[in-house]
Amino acid sequence: MRSIDEGRAVKLIAVALEQEGLDPDGSRSVKVDSGKPLQMDVGVKGRKYGFVYLTASDIKNLHGDALAQHSAAVED
Repeated sequence: MRSIDEGRAVKLIAVALEQEGLDPDGSRSVKVDSGKPLQMDVGVKGRKYGFVYLTASDIKNLHGDALAQHSAAVED
């Protein structure tokens, strides 16, 4: 299994959303549980949720946040 770059991932997420009848939205800034800002890569129009491509740097910057802890566990 190979990882894909962020640009390709964003395109694939948008296509998958469209195939499910949802409208992908551009990126937007959100605050995670710890209050730290995070750039959501693909939002869903009319919804609060979306998708984030987390890099190792993102995970490091989110140190102590539940999202980072979960993401680090997935990488192991």
